[in-house]
Formats: sequence, structure tokens, C-alpha cells
Amino acid sequence: PTGPRVAARRGDFLFESSTLRATVRNGGELGGALLDVTAGAWTDDALGDLSELLELDGKLVPLAFGNIQATLGPARPVLVIERTSSDSRIGLRTRIEAIPTENRVAVSTELSNRGNTTARVRVGNRLRWFGAAPFAPGDSTVSSC
Repeated sequence: PTGPRVAARRGDFLFESSTLRATVRNGGELGGALLDVTAGAWTDDALGDLSELLELDGKLVPLAFGNIQATLGPARPVLVIERTSSDSRIGLRTRIEAIPTENRVAVSTELSNRGNTTARVRVGNRLRWFGAAPFAPGDSTVSSC
């Protein structure tokens, strides 16, 4: 895909139908991040990127990229991205699913405690968007970096 704000590169994952286009980074620093989404031409893409954030005991913790599993075929295409906290205590499993019949991409994240202690955990998403102010429906917090 090409366009003024398209972030995808060779080797990234591409979801594409007649009504929806989206890309996901395959590996590297932004591995597993949703990079581009549009229902029209690639020139309409306004997403910078969408990826997870993890806070443990009040401190933002770096995430290490693990791997991506792709399930493709006649059903909805799905990517499952695995990450861990830098201290390996928390595992994150994010599912990105293209739903072209509804012109949307669904993103959900599950956490697992791999350590022996309890921790106060918060998980969220970092969203970089070109132009428009972010809107977060429901129970959400929006902060700028």
C-alpha cells in the first residue's frame, strides 16, 4: 500500500477486502501494532499506530514482542500477537480481527500473570492519529504524550 501516511512496509500483514484495508507490523519495535486502517483509498489512512501499553504497580513497563500467529482462510482473518513485560511477569495476548462485513477491525487483549506475586496492573492502548482529536467511548482515559 502507498499513501502519504501509510506506515506499512514489505513483510507486514495486510487485511484487505472490498470495504476494508488494514496493516499490522510484523516484528521489530512496533511488532504487532495496527499501522494503517481505511475503508477507502490508502490516501485516506489517518491512523499513526495503535499498540498496547502496560502499567505495573503505577509504572509504565516496556513490552517485548514475542510472535504473531496468523489464521487466514474463508472465515475472518485473525492475527494473535504475543508480548511480555520486560520482567516477564505479565504476558499479553492481543487478537486483531478484520470484520469486513461491518467495516471494522476488532482488537482485544488478554493478560496473564506469569509471576509468583500479585501486582496492580493497568493495560491500555497508545493511539497516534493524524489530525483529529481522539475519542474514547465508555470507561476510558485519554492523555497525550
